Amino acid sequence: TRDVDPGVRLAALGALAETDAVPSGSPWTGPGGPDEIDRVIINAMVDTWPEVRRRAATALGGRCQRPGPAKVLFEAVSRDKDLDVRGDALLGLVSCRANGVDELLPFVWNSAKHPLPLRERAIGLVVMLENGKLAADLVKQFRRWRGQALESREAMTLAIAASATISRLHPPGAADALIEALDDLAFPELVGAAALALGELGPVCPARARAKLQALAKSDDQASVPAKRAL
Repeated sequence: TRDVDPGVRLAALGALAETDAVPSGSPWTGPGGPDEIDRVIINAMVDTWPEVRRRAATALGGRCQRPGPAKVLFEAVSRDKDLDVRGDALLGLVSCRANGVDELLPFVWNSAKHPLPLRERAIGLVVMLENGKLAADLVKQFRRWRGQALESREAMTLAIAASATISRLHPPGAADALIEALDDLAFPELVGAAALALGELGPVCPARARAKLQALAKSDDQASVPAKRAL
């Protein structure tokens, strides 16, 4: 992992990522057990090559039930200079259900200090986490971002991301919020996203949504195509 060639460092990290499945006492595990290997991978999180840090973040994502890896990944989400590293660190924390990740996701999506793509990713990762409370919170956030869309392009982007997430988890109030969004004809992107989200609801989509989608599908509005797909 300290080789001068970044390709060698990547390969070494890939091999070390598999060591949790190796029986204790094998040549792969030292006296310190898994924690000893954790520390080697953690050191790679300060590598000058973003790809090496991404590989390290992915490896730590499979080990973050232990405090060391989790701490480093939490720090990387907010501090790493590379957006992809930050995203992989966030994915790793969600994948291993790290303690505190259910508080981290809303912190990221509500923080204007975080890049917009990372905030979108935090919204999407609620699906993987399958957290009903976070999904319900997103319904409220969806309505709030809709209200801010007139003044904020970021708010509209976040609302579109939230529509996709709540459509897959369908928490209470999701369908009502999406049906309301069909009236936002000044924002065809948002209307189209809401239409597709209603289609994703499938059997739990309310019958009253169909009439609105049919009217939208027959219109000349930009959102008519997603409305037809939703129907």
